[in-house]
Amino acid sequence: MSHLTKRVERDLKQIADRATPSPHADAWDAIQTRIAEQVDQPDREIVMLDADRPSRRSLRVLVGTAAAALLLAIGVIALTRSDEDSSLDITTGPPPEALDFEFQPIPVGRYRVETLGAPFVIDIPDRWGVELNDLGFFVLSPSGFSGPSGPAIAMMRPSNLADPSQPGAPSSQQADDWPLNDIDGWIDALVPGVVAGEPVDTTIGGLDAVRFDVTLSSEVECGDQFFGHEEPQYPGNVGCIGLATNRDVRGLDFYRNQNYRVWWIDGGDEAPIVVIASDGGRVSDNFIDQAEAVLDTMIFESIGPNPIPGEGNLWELGIPDVVPSGPVTLPVGPGVTFDMSEPHFIFPQNDFHTSALVHVDSQIVGQTDVFFPDQTFDGQTLATVADVVGSLERQTDLTITLVGTRTVNGFDATEIDIERRLVSGAGGSPVLGRADQSDRGWTPQRNGTLWILETPEGLVAIATGWSQPAGEEPARGLAVDILDSIVIGS
Repeated sequence: MSHLTKRVERDLKQIADRATPSPHADAWDAIQTRIAEQVDQPDREIVMLDADRPSRRSLRVLVGTAAAALLLAIGVIALTRSDEDSSLDITTGPPPEALDFEFQPIPVGRYRVETLGAPFVIDIPDRWGVELNDLGFFVLSPSGFSGPSGPAIAMMRPSNLADPSQPGAPSSQQADDWPLNDIDGWIDALVPGVVAGEPVDTTIGGLDAVRFDVTLSSEVECGDQFFGHEEPQYPGNVGCIGLATNRDVRGLDFYRNQNYRVWWIDGGDEAPIVVIASDGGRVSDNFIDQAEAVLDTMIFESIGPNPIPGEGNLWELGIPDVVPSGPVTLPVGPGVTFDMSEPHFIFPQNDFHTSALVHVDSQIVGQTDVFFPDQTFDGQTLATVADVVGSLERQTDLTITLVGTRTVNGFDATEIDIERRLVSGAGGSPVLGRADQSDRGWTPQRNGTLWILETPEGLVAIATGWSQPAGEEPARGLAVDILDSIVIGS
């Protein structure tokens, strides 16, 4: 039996295994059944809180009379491929829903995701949610967990790999020229104590990939500055070494005390796709098995370019990037203009909310936000400063202190100091939002200050926060630049 025949047989078996009369209703049951069949160990109750290789082979063609007959017999999914067409044609029963939102629970069902520039469909089981979902970066997590310290599936289109000889060093000090189509060579050159076992050739979503597991040993020297990290929220849980970034707009790295399974997917003539499943240190929950079962339902339709171009000024392309000092105009709310005395990395996230990051020695230590809230994140209307104060007071993880008032753009702004208490196993929850963008919300930093003012354009909020003591002074400095110079609207 040839390698191709074995693979076709395996791929068809996987398709048959996940074929159900109703993928929306039975997806999770099918996934759990597959886990039980594949893992030789007692069943465990999983409690979720509510809260490649060098381009040596292309996408395979499922051809042959027997293969075609089996696909027709299944009657659920048909994959076709020609040498001239780089896309996968997917035919299924009910069309998948678009997963085009962020930071929300996801109802059980089949979804289509376009975020990576390589659209795919995937079955989402019960009690899962989506976190970041933009700019070539997509994150799924079980309900009740968020952020890098929790279990999750993360996907990204990388522009560069970390320097294998010093993957924990600040990105500004790393050589970033390792070929993206040489993941094997990168693994061989990587510092010891990172990759557990041997890499494996495999497929995921119908594409060729190299799979490898990562568990950081005690001999690995952590740098915690590859993509900029908060100081550790919990002992031993700080970002340690980097894997890859996408022009420093997004990045993936490895933390201590967690186990990872990584798929480096061959993108052919386009950028690869990297998928990481992390258990968040919750080994007893068998999360890697859960994640892999979810990923078994994923099928890529085509491979397009990285959504973040490899060349050109990102800011001018409307993509978050470092913005030079001087006047800055942002399309947030009715439009705002302000002056910055130093360059800052700015996220023009949408017309409700924008953020400027604060760095010290290439490390992200704080953030300043400008946004226009009109409701709490859970839907209560906000019309006055008093409404905002009341909504903050109702948050059990926040301690607020009214400081006083100051003038901002000719209006009285109420100044509020905020401290957010950490809750084990969960990140901060959004507090303030906007009615026409229900999936977006503002989450306070661990320490910071909010200025809220009433204007003819509605409520305007300016907030600054820091994740460690070194960030307080530069974060407040950026906030003062904005407060002293901001012009709201035309």
